[in-house]
Amino acid sequence: DEKFLIWYSGEEERQLRLSSVMKIVPGQKTISFKRQLQPEKECQSFSLIYANGERSLDLICKDKGQAESWILGLRVLISRSNNSRPLSSLRSHRGAQSCVSSLAGFLRRKYNLGLSEDAAKFSK
Repeated sequence: DEKFLIWYSGEEERQLRLSSVMKIVPGQKTISFKRQLQPEKECQSFSLIYANGERSLDLICKDKGQAESWILGLRVLISRSNNSRPLSSLRSHRGAQSCVSSLAGFLRRKYNLGLSEDAAKFSK
């Protein structure tokens, strides 16, 4: 529904309301990251700052491309949630429709988000 980021920590489902995210910070700049620096993973890391800047969700992706895809996608969703305009409204714009609804676009996004290892060969 484009309102929550949902993930699992162990077997517990966790979620973060996207409208509560104040900013996305690329790299390892939060206090939590600085306590456990992994400089070799700097370019594949980012943080979601929420709860009026008091909390962060710190994430490390498998590579730089995946991090860039997540950051871009989350920025769009957060922007949409703050403007109360669902991402599905993009489908009314002809140029975006082919990107949003095409099989190649879907498989490319799935691969970039690390959800499919073999999707790259289908997205070309």
